[in-house]
Amino acid sequence: MMNEVIGLDREAIRAIFDERFYLRGRVYYKNKQVEQLETQTGDYFRAIVIGSKRYEVLVDLRERGYISAECSCPAFDSYGQCKHIVATMFQIVDYINGRDNQRQYDTMSAIIDSFSEKRGSSSIAVDHYGPFGDKETLQVEYILKTEWTGIADILKLELKVGPKRTYVVKEINQFLQAVDHQYSHYFTDRFSYLPEKYVFSAEDAQVIHLLLQLFEQNRLYNETGPNRYAGVSHSQRALMIPPMFANTVFRALQGRNWYFNDQRHVEFAPYEADRQLPLSFHLDKGNHNDFQFQFSEFLTMDFNPKYGWLIHDSKIYELSAEENELAKQLMRFARFSDHGSLPVASEQVGSFITNVLPSLKQLGELKMSEEISDQIVDPELVTKIWLAGDAQRLDFRVEFHYDSIVVDPFQAETEPKGLPDGAILMRDAEQEQALLRLFVGLEKDEENGNPFMEGEEPIFDFLYTVIPEAQQLGQVYLTDSVKALILPQEQTAHTRIDLDSDGGLLEVSFDMDGIERDEVSKLLRSVVEKRKYHRLSNGAFVPLQDEAYQTIRDVITEFHLTKKQLDQEVINLPLSRGLQVDQLFAGKEQATKFSKRFRRFMQDLKNPEMIDFDVPETLQATLRDYQEVGFAWFKTIAHYRLGGILADDMGLGKTLQAIAYLLSEQADRKHPALIVVPASLVYNWKREFEKFAPTLNVAVAYGLPEERLTILREQQADVLITSYPLLRQDIEIYQEMKFDSFILDEAQAIKNHLTKTAQAVKEVQATKRFALSGTPIENSLDELWSIFDAVLPGFFPSQKQFRAIDREKLGRLVRPFVLRRLKRDVLKELPEKIETTRYSELSKQQKQLYVGYLQRIQQETREAIAADGFDKSRMKILAGLTRLRQLCCHPSLFLEDYKGESGKFEQLLEIVENALENKRRILIFSQFTSMLRLIDQQLEKANIARFYLDGQTPSKQRVEMTERFNEGESSLFLISLKAGGTGLNLTGADTVILYDLWWNPAVEEQAAGRAHRMGQKNSVQVMRLIASGTIEEKIYELQQSKKELIEQVLGSSDTGVSSLSEQEVLEILGIEA
Repeated sequence: MMNEVIGLDREAIRAIFDERFYLRGRVYYKNKQVEQLETQTGDYFRAIVIGSKRYEVLVDLRERGYISAECSCPAFDSYGQCKHIVATMFQIVDYINGRDNQRQYDTMSAIIDSFSEKRGSSSIAVDHYGPFGDKETLQVEYILKTEWTGIADILKLELKVGPKRTYVVKEINQFLQAVDHQYSHYFTDRFSYLPEKYVFSAEDAQVIHLLLQLFEQNRLYNETGPNRYAGVSHSQRALMIPPMFANTVFRALQGRNWYFNDQRHVEFAPYEADRQLPLSFHLDKGNHNDFQFQFSEFLTMDFNPKYGWLIHDSKIYELSAEENELAKQLMRFARFSDHGSLPVASEQVGSFITNVLPSLKQLGELKMSEEISDQIVDPELVTKIWLAGDAQRLDFRVEFHYDSIVVDPFQAETEPKGLPDGAILMRDAEQEQALLRLFVGLEKDEENGNPFMEGEEPIFDFLYTVIPEAQQLGQVYLTDSVKALILPQEQTAHTRIDLDSDGGLLEVSFDMDGIERDEVSKLLRSVVEKRKYHRLSNGAFVPLQDEAYQTIRDVITEFHLTKKQLDQEVINLPLSRGLQVDQLFAGKEQATKFSKRFRRFMQDLKNPEMIDFDVPETLQATLRDYQEVGFAWFKTIAHYRLGGILADDMGLGKTLQAIAYLLSEQADRKHPALIVVPASLVYNWKREFEKFAPTLNVAVAYGLPEERLTILREQQADVLITSYPLLRQDIEIYQEMKFDSFILDEAQAIKNHLTKTAQAVKEVQATKRFALSGTPIENSLDELWSIFDAVLPGFFPSQKQFRAIDREKLGRLVRPFVLRRLKRDVLKELPEKIETTRYSELSKQQKQLYVGYLQRIQQETREAIAADGFDKSRMKILAGLTRLRQLCCHPSLFLEDYKGESGKFEQLLEIVENALENKRRILIFSQFTSMLRLIDQQLEKANIARFYLDGQTPSKQRVEMTERFNEGESSLFLISLKAGGTGLNLTGADTVILYDLWWNPAVEEQAAGRAHRMGQKNSVQVMRLIASGTIEEKIYELQQSKKELIEQVLGSSDTGVSSLSEQEVLEILGIEA
């Protein structure tokens, strides 16, 4: 619409819009039904107005003197204007006049009002003595009517609402929505429903809440299903009530002002089991020899089968489903009756009394003439069933005994035996039918009419499923030949689990009560074949469908037992399969028998921390609580000669836990332990042993082939250490050796089972096998299978079968054999910062260069001190030490033509790869920017994203990179020690690598402090990389051994090599004083 207007005010709005839209729109405005009035410019507005739906209104005042507006409602499409636009215009006037704030305050008041006044389960009913003024309680009348559709009666509900007098609700759906959303609804000029003015009583509010649910249910049904009200005259006044809701509505209306089919004082009687309906039925003697059944009283009542009602004398009786069906049958009788009377022939009266009257008792009282009642005999029923035959055919005979009266149900034409003349037998039709249902579908013998069955499987089913039910209904008699088909006593089966006397194998056996041993293996084959039963040699059936046999089948399937194994009285399995047994039998205690040894084994395996293992006194370290648990786990697994994976997070001390375990095994060992590690960690492990377990004789199988052979053949070591490549090369030698314990460090090295390394590992002979890996699964579960195949051979089936195991089950299976703790899980036990030192060996070419330069610098130092004294020679000495340290990092730092390798550089790349696989975020510090560039180049080749910062990085860029890193971009940050050692907040990192040793440990502390500072939520691992046998090691050892030096350096930020004494420098360079 587009209208010209001089000034926008309420009079202008009235002049523009039709009166009816103006009046209704003003009501919407007063009821605060305009939501979300939005404007960016002050002359173009958008609003949401709540009507029967949510409508969008757009108002454009940008062209001075004109109003352009539109609405998404149907009325706007028809008339070009609507009440929603009017309400929005009033809101805009408030906005222009500066009263919008007050409107917002009013909105908050309404919110507070609604929360403070909310009562019960519905917000419709409120306390009219609330804090925001009195509200008047509305009166509600409920008018219920039934309407005939041509098929059935449909119930409809209409409403009248008002404060003192009531008004017809002409649009019931819209009214219910208005009440639900708390907005107004127009009735007449005299009355509109205004939620801020009126309130419903709590009782009426509950009814309306129910009607709202019904309205929504009807709406959803009509949208998604067929029209359930086909044939009903639709009126906006009425709400259709389907049968499933009707009784609920009637219950809610009790005590309210309601009408039913124009009757006001109507009572609803809900179904009760012991209540009596106001009905009676009569059976009297007729005019001739017949009888008359009278049910005319029923026909005077209003019966609604669709809703299950019987209406009589202003009372609606709710019928049960069974009562409703009986009433339907009576209605069918009525079609053929004479005003509710039907004749019963004399020969029919017995069946009528037996089959019809007991059911009619549920609907009302039965009245019979004295003449008829005197003829009725009503003794108790005793049923007798006889079975004869064999496994190929069963014959049945059934008799119903009423004292001396006998009825043969399969001889329908025969009169009951022993029935006195003129007597009418009241038979127990319900119990008779229950018994006869057991024989439905059976063939009848042509000679005697009795049922019979043929076939082994049907006969088994009948004997073991039907006979027990028949015994509940009567007396069952079996011939000897039939008894032989059933086991004389209830048969029970158990799976027995034990450990062998040596404790190294599982023993599985199957106990079956009453079955000879030579029959058991045949029966087990029937179990495997999933048969319902097994026939013993004596002909008896053994049912195989109970839980015990299902459990046996699960065991056979789970462990892939062969026919040959099933022939054995006791089946031996690897001890590692014990956990599968335990989980397989969870909740099936009745089907299993676990020995005390097996129960103890499972308890130890599940709770190793509960076992008291003494940590060796000679261990030169104090284990943390979680490390003691790891030690106990090692000992438990070893005690049972099993294997496992220690999968602790990086930095939790996997190496220390393994060393503690090996140290504890020293006294009892018969053979050495073998540790296989990545090449870069060989000497690191040796130093860890020297540090934590100096009493162990540790040998490194490294060097030239003849040197390794000598060590392996002649060295009587407690522990042998080698690398994966050398194990692969020397596997023929290792195959000839035996080891007590076998430990694979960084076991992800064998994650591909097809590699020669993985195959070589599996050829090592060892009693107890362990793997250490922070990432036993990197890309696929096949990697876990490969590691398990090395440490616990045979635990899993073939790789193909392993892949079929669902993950939840797999998790349960491996849990006792995989110990994994994350830093965050044991953070309370950890120091805030974990510091470790990693040693590396110089490469062969690197070592030759280092030795040559060391000798030259030693000579130059002696000469300088002799000529000029120590103090004057400090700078020259520092330059020489720097050259040596660069050689330790990488000779190419000052030798441009160097093409060889660097032991420390290779170690770094391996650490970075492992850390990234473990989702670590890393800072790498070096004092040499040339070293950082070399690292950067290598990472570029590997396509690894990283940040780089040195002294040339602009300040702004430093800040930007820091923020990006902390927000999660990239996992690597290369930083010059001096340029980035201070002033950076890099709490996004959790790993700090100090590539080269700085003279001043305080500088190293500051570098680690970039990550280890306030705001850091994770523990931080700090790794120092040291080239073994070089001045780096000497400097580090000197710092650790001289407390005074450490205190001096840590107390000042600028102390360094200049603070060292002449003796200390000579010691670092290995020069004798």
